[in-house]
Amino acid sequence: QKPVYITVIGQTRAEETTFVRTVTGPSSKPNDGNKSRNDSLEIIETVIDDRTIKLINTPSFDDSNRSELDILEEAAGYFKEMYDSKVYLTGIIYLHRITDPMDEGLASRVLSHLDEICGPHFYGNIALTTVSWGMVSNREGEDRERSLRTKDRHWLEFAKTGATMHRHDDTKESAISIIRHLLKKTPDVLSFQRHLADHGIIAKTAAGEMLVSRLAEMLEKAKKRIEEPEKDTEREKSERTTESKPAAE
Repeated sequence: QKPVYITVIGQTRAEETTFVRTVTGPSSKPNDGNKSRNDSLEIIETVIDDRTIKLINTPSFDDSNRSELDILEEAAGYFKEMYDSKVYLTGIIYLHRITDPMDEGLASRVLSHLDEICGPHFYGNIALTTVSWGMVSNREGEDRERSLRTKDRHWLEFAKTGATMHRHDDTKESAISIIRHLLKKTPDVLSFQRHLADHGIIAKTAAGEMLVSRLAEMLEKAKKRIEEPEKDTEREKSERTTESKPAAE
């Protein structure tokens, strides 16, 4: 049987690595020529139920040393290689800390990227997985989980088209059960891969367009922040000039 490719995506690289190492063991090392670096994409191989599983540990968007575009470009390079080799992804495990507010900041950005990378046809191959249950009481965790399921716009959209929700309790059995769920899925092409194959450049993909748009918005906001003090300074100068003029007789 061919290897099964599953991508692990989280808000932080630590979450992704912890999940992967829970499955494969702490001594596992990247293969496929990937060097073990905290900021680079890794492929870790393991065997579950006599199936070879390749877990793709992606760079996280919280990396302060790299831009989101740089991270997206690295992922694009690997996914394009997969597409050209007719190797398709079986599933994506998205990790969300149950302690985090829903639909805010980094979590919202990561889910937006996930949406644009996958496309609705792939939602059924996504395992929305909550982690860090040990940081909250059962009641608080269940309340937060319920809010994600019923109120978070991203989770609602994914679930509506087939994505499933899972709890990961930091045990190997828990992590493997999530992978076993994805083993039942049919490998498919990501929208991101199709767009890359069609256009050849990342800015023409839906994920790239979204990122470029957001960067333009950030630049516009930064420009306004710079311009506002300048306007205030000009206004103060004008007022002082007016005050210093002698009154007309």
